[in-house]
Amino acid sequence: MRRVIVAITVICLVGAIVYAVAEYANTEHRWKYRITVEVETPDGIKTGSSVWEVNLKPVRAGKLKGYKDFYRGEAVLVDLGERGLLFALKKDANSRAYPKNLFQKMFSYRPPPATKPLKTEEKLEYYDNLRNANAIVPKDWYPTFVYFRDLNDPKTIEAVYDRHNALSGNSKQVKVNKLSEVFGQGVEINNIKIETTSDPVRFKLHKILLWLKDEETYIRETPRISTTQPLQYLDLQEGRTP
Repeated sequence: MRRVIVAITVICLVGAIVYAVAEYANTEHRWKYRITVEVETPDGIKTGSSVWEVNLKPVRAGKLKGYKDFYRGEAVLVDLGERGLLFALKKDANSRAYPKNLFQKMFSYRPPPATKPLKTEEKLEYYDNLRNANAIVPKDWYPTFVYFRDLNDPKTIEAVYDRHNALSGNSKQVKVNKLSEVFGQGVEINNIKIETTSDPVRFKLHKILLWLKDEETYIRETPRISTTQPLQYLDLQEGRTP
């Protein structure tokens, strides 16, 4: 009888392990948050916001397992009236994984003293269950800001605020800050905040930047706006379905 019980126990344990592996293979992690940019101008504070969605899908390569990032959302548009349109891209100087990196950085899990660090899956579950979380983004985590001299020509893009990338060793320093030069004296970023949300992801930039309608195409001839990568359509809008 004891052998039967042991055998059943082993079978259950094996089954649990197999189930856990299968469950991992089918587990996706999806986070949504609103990013709001406030810009100070002589005419008062101007704001714009966008909902960004981060989706991590499990992938396997032999015995190795990990996640591939997918994103939905668009750059934050701040309408400065007669001064022009300012865009906060979905990237910074370091990575196009900015939406994921920003979310994890701002809402990182801080375990109580004398507790063990969470495993990767536990951290992802922690992010999955975040509700009513909000944070002010520090300046060294600001995205790249751009404007277009001609909204109808993507090749007229210019960075107006950009930080050095981490590879340069001075990532906390601002490389470009032409906000006042382009939009007038007294124009500067007041703050950026993010907050978890259940609101849907909405798209509108393709109605303003008409060339964005071809969402799968890269902007191949634009000037470089960071030291690592040229601008892509996906930095402005990603995941929109026709």
